[in-house]
Amino acid sequence: MSDIYGIKRLKTIEDWIEVVSRRHYKPGHSAYECAHRWQNIGARFPVEIEAILRESKNRLLGALEIKQIYAEYPVWLDTHTTPSKNDLMIFAEGPGNRKVVLAVEAKCDETFAQPVDTWIRTADKPGPRHQRKLFKKASGPVERKVRRLDFLNTILSTSISPDSTLRYQLLHRTASAILTARQTYAEAAVVLIQAFTDSERNFQDFQAFCDLLRFPGVAKDAVIGPYFTAALPEVPIFLIYFQDRRQGDRPHDSLFPEPSTTQAA
Repeated sequence: MSDIYGIKRLKTIEDWIEVVSRRHYKPGHSAYECAHRWQNIGARFPVEIEAILRESKNRLLGALEIKQIYAEYPVWLDTHTTPSKNDLMIFAEGPGNRKVVLAVEAKCDETFAQPVDTWIRTADKPGPRHQRKLFKKASGPVERKVRRLDFLNTILSTSISPDSTLRYQLLHRTASAILTARQTYAEAAVVLIQAFTDSERNFQDFQAFCDLLRFPGVAKDAVIGPYFTAALPEVPIFLIYFQDRRQGDRPHDSLFPEPSTTQAA
């Protein structure tokens, strides 16, 4: 089976909680559902996701084997602060040892963060707590965030304006997949949205982002793409919105069983 890593190799549920934080590890939260879905996954993807990849009939995606999985995987963008933290970054290989990276963003009832027009005008909070009320809003776009948006536009080959209503998280999560593919010499990158809710709100935001990339007829449970960027012109970028079901009805001790238990099975 494939190992899962965070700040270290994750062997127990307490290791996982240490990475995602106990505040986020609750039934109905994406960190909890993601843990239950991917625990002890082995070298193969969950059967539903593997089927979606195979149905794309893309030679790079059809027979992938998982090599490593990292939880809360940070990808540095234009600075060495505020990285894009991926719920999972999966490093896989297909026939001929062709490398593919998959950035997984799990969602329950959370949105894809703020719209760009709100995010870019929200000032950074200072350290002292008693001062924070003074910095909730900015009169105009925050300079640091303008630079971040410019960087994301460069990586994505887009021209998203500060007044855009696209969800900011979709931008930087896609950029993180592209950057990781470039750093690891991967031949393809996939952004996988794993939706543990049937709410249409997030899917509509996903559709709006796909519209920007000029993908017609966007559907769930299908590989969308390829998309090519100037930052990585020969590497195809794919997107998937996977409608999953919640897994969190199993007890905590079903995660990361002891080796002896796994062997007995």
